[in-house]
Amino acid sequence: MKKMNGIIFSAIIAAAALCMPVNALEMLCFDFEMGKQGWEIPDWIQERSEYSVRSLKIGISPENNTNHNLVMLVDFSGNEWKAAITEVEGNFDLSEFSTLSVDIFTPDWAPSDLTARLILTNNEDLWLEMTDAKILKPGKWTTVRATLKGRTAIWQCEGVSVKMSDAFKNSISKIGIRVESDYCTYAGPVYIDNVKADC
Repeated sequence: MKKMNGIIFSAIIAAAALCMPVNALEMLCFDFEMGKQGWEIPDWIQERSEYSVRSLKIGISPENNTNHNLVMLVDFSGNEWKAAITEVEGNFDLSEFSTLSVDIFTPDWAPSDLTARLILTNNEDLWLEMTDAKILKPGKWTTVRATLKGRTAIWQCEGVSVKMSDAFKNSISKIGIRVESDYCTYAGPVYIDNVKADC
């Protein structure tokens, strides 16, 4: 997978008004070549039995031995809906961007019905998640992309559809990536790379 020079997300947001181009206006936020860049497993999942994450670390891309990824080791029993999540905290202004995306890879032996979605939380602890989760294709990189602008910028909170507002986008305190298992069994790595905000 093609890699770009890593840029800390807060530095990019500071330049958002100018929408400085990186390969046709693509804004690379986190590429994990310099470590986890603030991404962690949130403490609150310890009180939630439906979440199962063993560890979070930096690993080598499964496609080659040069690129680095964020690797989340998950353990889904298959007996119920399960999920794994990683988050980064900060003060993010996404109001100048049209989409937010992340590339996710699961091994070819992973089940074909694992899904993933992006989650945003603002400074008032209001959270919104993508309405439709993206199916992860085993053995391939899958881009999970969320719309931030226009009529299609429809997210949800606890099943209720919510249009993404500018007031929400300019006060983001957390960006989250959640991998979900709807009654399928999988214990293994999930590779995460290239969290990007595009103008």
